[in-house]
Amino acid sequence: MWFLAVSLLTLVAYTYQVNYGNLGDLSNDLSSFVTWKKNFNVTYTTQVEHDRRFQVFQDNCKLLNAIRKLAIDSTATFGFTRFMDWTHEDKMAVR
Repeated sequence: MWFLAVSLLTLVAYTYQVNYGNLGDLSNDLSSFVTWKKNFNVTYTTQVEHDRRFQVFQDNCKLLNAIRKLAIDSTATFGFTRFMDWTHEDKMAVR
C-alpha cells in the first residue's frame, strides 16, 4: 500500500510539476495552502471541505518531503502539484 501511494504521488509530482525553485522542505502551513489554491485555481464550496482538504494537503506535503529526502541524488524534480489535496481514495477513483 505504501509503495503504491509513493509511486502514484511520485508519478503525479513528476508529471504535473509547478516550478517553485529550490524550496528545501515544502511548507504545509495555511499560507502555502492558500498560495497553492490560488496557483491551481482551486475552490471549495464549504468550510468543512476546505478544512478537510487542508488536512490532506498537509499530509501530502509530509509525504512529498519524505520522498524528496530519499531522492536527494535523483535528477527528478518533486514539488507541489494540482493533486496535493487529493486522498489516495480520490486518486484510485479516477482509475
